[in-house]
Formats: sequence, structure tokens, C-alpha cells
Amino acid sequence: MKLLQICLFLILALLVVSSEAQMPGMPGGKKEKFKAPAVKSDIKYIKCSVCEEIVKFLHREVKTMRDALSKNKKLSEFEIIEMAEKVCDPEKKEGEWMTFLDMVEDGDKIKLVTRERPGKCNKECRTIARACEEIMDNADTELGELLFKGEMKRAKLSNELCRELSNACSKPAPKVKKSRKPIEDFVEMSDKEVEMENLMKSMSGMPGMPGMEMYSRDDLAGMMGGM
Repeated sequence: MKLLQICLFLILALLVVSSEAQMPGMPGGKKEKFKAPAVKSDIKYIKCSVCEEIVKFLHREVKTMRDALSKNKKLSEFEIIEMAEKVCDPEKKEGEWMTFLDMVEDGDKIKLVTRERPGKCNKECRTIARACEEIMDNADTELGELLFKGEMKRAKLSNELCRELSNACSKPAPKVKKSRKPIEDFVEMSDKEVEMENLMKSMSGMPGMPGMEMYSRDDLAGMMGGM
């Protein structure tokens, strides 16, 4: 039954996207998916921590991918660089690590706490993503090459990305101003929301399914509502 629902949904989504592509400019056509804005004033407090999280995720993922390969196969440099290029997009599988992070004020600092379940990508998540983009700007290819060579341990990779390729950790994070207001509470995603999010990610790169990024979980859930 579940497989049938997914198949029906894929057909429906394909029809919707195809019809919109054939009728550009019509009222009620394509719409931009709403994205919560990043809080730029908070980036300076978390930039170094985000940088360390980037390295932790990529280092772990590359090891996992290599361990999963058979002895006669090797992980290509292209695959690693491609993953590094997508690591700052929370709507990609490579960027979902950010949805587990919660920005928690701790005295005069903000620390990133890893939650057991993913949260909705609201302002905090977008702020982390924006910090990630600033760090990885012009650094993704070089970091990918270093990960491919596999000669550096995680601590040395962190130093390379966070102090050499970027200035994320070149100086201590400033103290949090007392006037700062917390952005929001961390809101966990339900099992259904996680399932829908994973479906959207799997469809976004499918041939013949352009523009799927313009739909939100609620849009797709609505399409499936009658199934």
C-alpha cells in the first residue's frame, strides 16, 4: 500500500511540474518555496563551531563511503568534491546534518548541540547554513582534494579548513550580547515529516522532475492527502 501511494504521488507530481513548465507566466503557476531567513548577526558566534561540524561530517561520511566499497573499488575524487559542494544545503542529503543542530545560549557563548532527531529548518538552521556557505566559499574543491588523499586526521583537517582555507576559527568567537534575543526553539520533525523530506530529496535530482525544490513538505503532503 505504501509503495502504491509513493508511485501515485510520483505520477501526480510529474504531471504538476510538466503542466507548469508548459504554461509559463500563467497565474497560480510556479511559486517560490518559503525559506526562513538566516539571522546574520548570529553567524559570528557560531562560525567556528559550524566549521568544525563540517569537517566532522565530511570526514565521517568519506570513511563510511570508503568502508562500504568492495576491495577492488575506490571512492573517486569527483564524488567527494561533489559532496563537499552540497554540504551547506539543508535540502540536500549531504546537508541534512545541519537539521540536527540546535543553537543553545550558554553563558556568553552560543554552542551547537546535536539532537537525536532532525528539526525543521527554520531560522536557526538557515543561520547555520549561511555560516557554512561563508566558510566553504572557494574552499570546497580544495577540502575535497584533501579528503580524497586521506592523509590528514580530523584535527588537522579542521585546522586546514577553519584557519587556512577560511578564517572561521582564526580568533575566538565574540561574547554574546546581553540584548540578544534567542531565535527560536528547536522543533523536531515528526516521522511523517522526515519521510516526506527524504522523498523530496530523492526526487529533486531525478530526471524529468525539474523544479521540485519549489514545493514544501506541506505542498507534497497535500498532494498525497487523498491517496
